[in-house]
This record gives sequence, C-alpha cells and structure tokens, in this order.
Amino acid sequence: MAEPAPAQTTAPTPITITYANGTYSSNPPNATIPNGGSVDFNGGTGVTGCTVCFSPTNVFGARTNVSSGNNPSLTAQQNNVTVSYTIQNGLNASCPPQGVGNGGATIKVGQ
Repeated sequence: MAEPAPAQTTAPTPITITYANGTYSSNPPNATIPNGGSVDFNGGTGVTGCTVCFSPTNVFGARTNVSSGNNPSLTAQQNNVTVSYTIQNGLNASCPPQGVGNGGATIKVGQ
C-alpha cells in the first residue's frame, strides 16, 4: 500500500523590526502568508523590547512582545483576512484602540 505524501509546510515569513532615531519600522512592512501560515517577528538593529499590536485580534491574538533576536512564530488562526499592526515602545505596552494604526503595516493571510 502506498504511503500518503507528507503534508506540505510553509516556512514562517520573517518580519524584522528595527529601531532608529525614535522610530520603529518593519521589513517587509506588508507581508503576505498563506491560510494557516505563520510569521516570525525578529528584533533587529536597536530593538531591546517592543510590543506588536494586531487588529483584528482574532488572527494572531491582540499583541505579542518582540525582543532582540528571534522570537516565537505566530500562526494565523483565521483565513482570508488582512491584519493591521502597530509597534509600541516597550514590552507589554498598551495597544491603541482597535482600528487605530501608526504606519499602516499589514499581514495579508490567504489573499
């Protein structure tokens, strides 16, 4: 009997956050991942700790902390959605009200 082919997996999409001159930025600022895909937020140059806030909050959660270096992968919990995110200074920082952004960075899931 033939064995089934192994499930295809997609490597997480890396997003690097940097901090310079009092401003956070992400590269790429707008990422696209497949349905069920994941992202890795990595703390790059100047990042000692920040909070990434998501809207809507039911895809990657409400927020995640990002420290210098590699951080745990976040897997999309919803399909065919665009998630906006903002970067706040400090770990466990307060997030702005839903729908309020500062830079328009996005992650498109399955679109």
